[in-house]
Amino acid sequence: MLELWAVRYQADVRITQYTSMTPRLFFEHGEELKTAGAERFNRFGVGVTFTRQLSEHLRAGLGYNFTLKDSDLAGRSYKQNSVVLDVTY
Repeated sequence: MLELWAVRYQADVRITQYTSMTPRLFFEHGEELKTAGAERFNRFGVGVTFTRQLSEHLRAGLGYNFTLKDSDLAGRSYKQNSVVLDVTY
């Protein structure tokens, strides 16, 4: 069983007529009950995505996200960096 409390923020900000920016921020506090015990953790993340409308039907986006998890169990904490490139038709 997982009990999770979360706060998330995201905004869409138009930079130009064809370009937008989406910053995001989140915090999670959770407790996961397992047969061998429980894990309590906090997870924090930030990110930003830039999107550009290339034509009427084609859009491209480039984003970066950082996530930090702090766990009370050894070996379950981590830092994660991710870069996302997407093209939508």
